[in-house]
Amino acid sequence: MDWHERIPTAEYPWDRLCDHLNGRGVANLEDALVSLELQPVHEALRALLDQQMIRMLTDVAEHPRGLGAGERHVNRKRVELLNLAWTRCETFLRVTKQVYCARSGRRGETTMLGLFEPAFRERLSAAMRISVVEGLFPAPWAAAARRVLPSPSPQLPATAMWAPIIAWCVLETIAEAIDADDAERAALDVFDRLRLREPLAQAFSALGFEGEASWRAAARIKVLLLAESINRELNDATAKSPAGGREPGAGWTPKSEHADVQKSGESGIPEAEKTASKLEVDSKSGAFPGVLWQDPDVRWLAGVHQAGEYTYFVCEPYEELVWWLHMPVLLRLAGEPAPSRDAIERLNKSIQEGLMAAANANYRLDKLTGTRHKSLDETIGAEEPDPIHESEEGRATANPEFAGDSKEHEDVPIKHKVTSHDDARR
Repeated sequence: MDWHERIPTAEYPWDRLCDHLNGRGVANLEDALVSLELQPVHEALRALLDQQMIRMLTDVAEHPRGLGAGERHVNRKRVELLNLAWTRCETFLRVTKQVYCARSGRRGETTMLGLFEPAFRERLSAAMRISVVEGLFPAPWAAAARRVLPSPSPQLPATAMWAPIIAWCVLETIAEAIDADDAERAALDVFDRLRLREPLAQAFSALGFEGEASWRAAARIKVLLLAESINRELNDATAKSPAGGREPGAGWTPKSEHADVQKSGESGIPEAEKTASKLEVDSKSGAFPGVLWQDPDVRWLAGVHQAGEYTYFVCEPYEELVWWLHMPVLLRLAGEPAPSRDAIERLNKSIQEGLMAAANANYRLDKLTGTRHKSLDETIGAEEPDPIHESEEGRATANPEFAGDSKEHEDVPIKHKVTSHDDARR
């Protein structure tokens, strides 16, 4: 055997790792050391998303038909929930900020974490009113929406539906605590650098997501963080553009409650703006910024696959992703004392037109976006990471692999088949 002696230092506490492993073998010592460093963060996140607190939330969430005579009792339980949630969130923020600053080399600010309590409470209170917002929509939500968002009639256990929303509220809060001026990029960096995908998936699994569904829920959070970051870059590039007349984020603006779908033919960001050109939104697709389709998680979640010479995506998971990407808008509407019906109409129109654009494209990716996308073989051939492998910086990506002979489905979009990745996840 090839033995190597490791001398512990402040930066590399090999002695602590040795005690932690207690004789167990690992594939990579450096990776195991990172996991040990991140263990307090992951434990605090699991405590924040435990069954006790999520069940409390499901019991006190507002219902479109009201609560009747027992509302005073429920309001008291809401206060108890918010107090418990903030106590655990504050613990998570403290540990996460400390570890993140150490791993990123970023100088930690001395801002008191208590200053972020009101914003967190507002987010969580708004989350408890999402079902009320659903009641204001012109029609009941589709099954796809009820598989990813809290609803009076969810498609999955209620505890499972609330957990990703709480995780989102927590990540938004920690991002503001780290960098309030650039919270969107900070949130994405925290997710990747601190390897939050696996602890989130484990927490979701304990709350009712079965098998691969827990990993999909964690991937949706990462995709939403990425979408918000892209939207921020697009807005920044638009603000720097010398050409006026275009509102920031036009074409895909889920951060705005006026998220109308941009129609084909509207002016875009000038090509001279290199950053803006890279982030230009495909006006045909509406639901996604075009660059988001290049992300491996998006391709996995939407079921992107090759059939003959064309690249297709799957109807149902695509619809789930569209609804999920509009969740921040729903939260903002839910946080208003009296949500604007006009804003809800515009939001519903944005979602429905995005879904209709996909149906009209026959779920063909190149037809939807008007651009050629890499085939599945090309994507896999580009040394795409393993679905559960995480790099030193903590990024984990999903690698969609679809079984079966593509000749059997040549030129036919696979709209209702999602291949299991359970074996890959193991």
